[in-house]
Amino acid sequence: WPCDANGLPLFPDIGGDDVCSDELYLDAYENITEYGCGPEYTVVRTWRYTDLSGLSVMHQQTISVEDNESPQFVDIPEDDYTGCDDIPDFANVQALDNCDPSVGVTYSQVVHDPHPHNHTFEIHRTWYTQDLCGNPNTTTQIIYVTDYDDPIMTGSFQDIELECALDLPDPYNA
Repeated sequence: WPCDANGLPLFPDIGGDDVCSDELYLDAYENITEYGCGPEYTVVRTWRYTDLSGLSVMHQQTISVEDNESPQFVDIPEDDYTGCDDIPDFANVQALDNCDPSVGVTYSQVVHDPHPHNHTFEIHRTWYTQDLCGNPNTTTQIIYVTDYDDPIMTGSFQDIELECALDLPDPYNA
């Protein structure tokens, strides 16, 4: 039985019959036993019919509630193609789980192999989540970055007139 179901199944309508008497006493109860991780548990329902002679019949129903589904991400950013001056901020990706109301999300970023000859590199952003039962999920966004802009010079300089080439200043210490 999945843990995200809207409640457990109702108690089935189990009747009893006795050949010697129309009077039967019903004792019905359930026990819940937690096991495994947080939202997993077992429900054992028991019905016992007893006649006036003290003879009885018993039936049990076992319902195992399990978490086998990984959390799902919401608001996952798509892969992107951009210039160096337009790299997007890290997205606030969240995860929802069918059994765990508060799964966390961690992330990492790796810059892969800059290609100096074609002025491109990739940024791989990976988000990771795991619920209480250890069901993991990951997603990755790849940002393809291309250098579209020419370099710019900083500082200031002026044209100079000299009478002799021997007076030429050092260009690296001007």
